[in-house]
Amino acid sequence: MSDELGFNEVEFFGQSFRMNPGEEYEWEMMEFASAAQGGADSDLLSGAATVHAFLRAVVHADDWARFREVAKKNKAQVKRDLMPVVVRAFTQTTERPTSRSSDSSGGPKSTKAKSAGDSSSKVIKRLEKRGRPDLALMVMEADEVRSARSA
Repeated sequence: MSDELGFNEVEFFGQSFRMNPGEEYEWEMMEFASAAQGGADSDLLSGAATVHAFLRAVVHADDWARFREVAKKNKAQVKRDLMPVVVRAFTQTTERPTSRSSDSSGGPKSTKAKSAGDSSSKVIKRLEKRGRPDLALMVMEADEVRSARSA
């Protein structure tokens, strides 16, 4: 959902908050994905700090204080309440047109298919096995973003 100025929004405890455009937090997204691949756990201090830094980059500056207050008032939990916002931020950056624009030429570049045994697949399987589908999704989304950028 977008507001009148074109900002995407996310619902959080029944309130709408504007999200910055994805290109404004790409670096934070890479840091988040890197931490997730490295095994960061949101239950640990470093993992919680990574989630906080990412959300700080995602939520529009004019909405940040209200977002924090709503989170504190509702005793927001990382996995239950904040990770859906993180997932929304990652999916916002991967929402792209599915058809080729009229000025495109040539055709799609061929890319080498990833093997099931690559390191990201192993990390995803490990995270899912540990009951962390939230982090597994982040790794998958980060891989999609990296693949799209290198294509």
